[in-house]
Amino acid sequence: MQNYLWLVMLLGAAVDFLLLMGSSALAGCPQDCRRLIPGALLGGVYAGAAASEPLYFLGNWYWRIVFMCIICWVGFGAERPAFRKGILFALLRFALDGIGAGLDQGGLWAMGAGALGLCLICTLFFRDSFSKQYVPVQLNYGGKKIRLTALRDTGNTLRDPMTGRSVMVVGPELARDLAGLSPEQLRTPTHTIFQLPGGRLIPYKTVGNPAGMLLALQVPDVSIGNWRGSCLVAFAPDRLGNGEFQALTGGCA
Repeated sequence: MQNYLWLVMLLGAAVDFLLLMGSSALAGCPQDCRRLIPGALLGGVYAGAAASEPLYFLGNWYWRIVFMCIICWVGFGAERPAFRKGILFALLRFALDGIGAGLDQGGLWAMGAGALGLCLICTLFFRDSFSKQYVPVQLNYGGKKIRLTALRDTGNTLRDPMTGRSVMVVGPELARDLAGLSPEQLRTPTHTIFQLPGGRLIPYKTVGNPAGMLLALQVPDVSIGNWRGSCLVAFAPDRLGNGEFQALTGGCA
């Protein structure tokens, strides 16, 4: 019996890890796999508890939904994009349960409906993620490794005036982690440039600011999706997006 419970816990953790990772990918907002491990382990513990005789009641729908919410909170956090990932995780879990129920009870209709639902979910959300084109990014600079999510923004035409190459734009929180710069320093780039070794000034213009400057830094080791190389990173004084991404890349990769 003990071996059986351990097997249920291991399989439950593995399945929940794959579902958490798949939900992040389908939402178009890839996440560091290491952050998903605690949520997956909690899912494994829940699966083992629900399979033990004294705690069979944990297998009912109420407790399943409660634990799904907790697993998503642990794995995805409480930021705005986590809600979308959590909905996806729940849909994938219900579809998988439908397929399992069909196999267990010999019901071809239930199995077919679950498989069809899973296919529809994947098709719809993959199409959405491709349109948004979120990509994972890693910046290696000064012994620091910073992982984030970038949006491939075709409207981002910011380029290095010296080389003509596209420039990646990151928010003030990344400027602090990467170069120790505060938002106040980013708002006065012509003064701060002397405090940033190797820093550059990149001209830019927007609807509200026709002639502005951004502080920038050449980062020699950048990974954007499958691309890797050197890239100029500019620091925006204001936060980018609504939490789904932390950088903009217009084709630097």
